[in-house]
Amino acid sequence: MGNTNFAVTTGLFEGGLAVLAVSLGWALGRPPMESFHFSAIDLGCGIIATVPLLAVLWISAKVPWRPFARIMQVLDETFIPLFRQCRMLELAVIALVAGLGEEMLFRGIVQSWVADKVGGRMAWESAWPWRRRSSGCCTVSLPPMRCWPHA
Repeated sequence: MGNTNFAVTTGLFEGGLAVLAVSLGWALGRPPMESFHFSAIDLGCGIIATVPLLAVLWISAKVPWRPFARIMQVLDETFIPLFRQCRMLELAVIALVAGLGEEMLFRGIVQSWVADKVGGRMAWESAWPWRRRSSGCCTVSLPPMRCWPHA
């Protein structure tokens, strides 16, 4: 498969997740974007939440610990060759479509459906008993850090 074909196929697959989310949402009476709300605070929390992940990635690339070295080897041999020839615009579109499609399907449909089946947010919140609440707008959990508006 040529690289342009790879970028197009990847984008179509990830976009297909959004189509699947809309289809499942229609069938289940649950719009996949119903719980999505954008705010500057959420954006900031998302950006801040990436810092530890990037730090771990950087450390794993620099530390000669065997499990880290194996992960980097798999990345070097498997994933990097797939994306190496992609242009920056293609990578940006793939990332955008992947983020949107996956969030719509898993957060908008699957997570909310499971939460309904097991008693709302109770199951998700009980998974992180050491969380602390800030001034009422966000929940910060370490690990991981999550931010969302509270009712």
